[in-house]
Amino acid sequence: MAKRIREQEGHYDPVSQKFLAELASPGPARLDKPAAPEPSPALPPPLKLRSLEKRVLVDADESVQIEAQVQRLAAELRTPLKLSHVLRAMLLLFRRAEPDVLARARQASPLSRPANGDLEALARFEEEIAGVLAAAFRELPPRRP
Repeated sequence: MAKRIREQEGHYDPVSQKFLAELASPGPARLDKPAAPEPSPALPPPLKLRSLEKRVLVDADESVQIEAQVQRLAAELRTPLKLSHVLRAMLLLFRRAEPDVLARARQASPLSRPANGDLEALARFEEEIAGVLAAAFRELPPRRP
């Protein structure tokens, strides 16, 4: 149950105006510190414990095909492999290729995202995105150790 405020206590303000004013005005501590350089999107982020989950929906046939493809790759690499390993490798490529991906996206025709219920239009939309990514990945130089 909500707690009532007595008239003499005044209005509850979770973010005080004084605090907001301090945030808006640069203080001496902020002026003395140089701004940290932003990390390059092409470089992998520092290693951290992975605790966030990203999900994607697939149908039953896609699930079987993806898992079989991962197992074929594992057999060729002669190592145990999970879908998460492959997806993380693809995310690494995506980050590494960001400048080329964005350049290709600028060259592409504007896309319009279809409604989730229009499966055919979604498939065409995703194929267009795949084309942009494939073109950018082709331009990606090999990773140097």
